[in-house]
Amino acid sequence: MKNKILALAFSLVVLTFSSQLAFAQEKGAVTAGGGFVYGSSLEKLGLGLTGQYYFTDNLAGEVGLNFFFPNKVRTNNYEAKYSVWTINLNVNYYFNAQSDVVKPYVLGGLNFANIKSKVSRYSESYSDTHTEVGINLGGGLDFTISDKVTPFFNMKYVVSDLDQLVIGAGARFRLK
Repeated sequence: MKNKILALAFSLVVLTFSSQLAFAQEKGAVTAGGGFVYGSSLEKLGLGLTGQYYFTDNLAGEVGLNFFFPNKVRTNNYEAKYSVWTINLNVNYYFNAQSDVVKPYVLGGLNFANIKSKVSRYSESYSDTHTEVGINLGGGLDFTISDKVTPFFNMKYVVSDLDQLVIGAGARFRLK
């Protein structure tokens, strides 16, 4: 519940700071990049890749792939390992900002999480892989430092059986 409140509060802050001036990306622009992500339920850091296509000056489709670092727990009797990767299909709406440097946006979309686990005890082992489907809700900020490089920060809440707040930061590079 605390994570849902944080995600909602962040989205409201992003909406509050939007205004009415011009925006740097234009229709047809393509970006690609990457950075780091953190999942609150997993309590794990990971790497993220992202790509965007701007349908209009303010509306971008985004594809993201996140790989969370695997976790291993070992005791005297057993060993448990799990790994998680996600695919995110989002639509980002960029608000017209007062600054040419900071561009706030809200996002919404789909999350597909692949979870693989393996538990071993003595000579026996059990493996399981399953997929969770969820909804992404959140927002972020792009920081335009040149025509080609845009650092970003975002937060989204994933509503699924694996509810969690995902925080990401990195850079996008304009390809077109």
